[in-house]
Amino acid sequence: MPDENLNAPHENPAPEVSVEPVGRPLFDYQLNGLMFVPRDWYWLAEDGRVYSSARQAIIDTTDATFAAWVEAGYAPTGWPRNLGGEQTKEALQDVVKEYRLTVP
Repeated sequence: MPDENLNAPHENPAPEVSVEPVGRPLFDYQLNGLMFVPRDWYWLAEDGRVYSSARQAIIDTTDATFAAWVEAGYAPTGWPRNLGGEQTKEALQDVVKEYRLTVP
């Protein structure tokens, strides 16, 4: 005998889906939390150097824009190392060149 409740309404129906724009790019609709943005990011060396990709410059840790970025919940990426284990300008350049950025 077939189950008579197969066509009965479910107690927990699926939520309705909105097709209204959400104010962000379509590709970003599933992302939650902070996102790596290579052209607006910071790298921090152990000696205190901070590289800003937005400005393509070495900045101070007291820089107001950097401080606000950290206050917003972001954390700089560690400065990359060369094969000798040193955090050099060239090691960072190898990373950021993919984004057509330069390190002074």
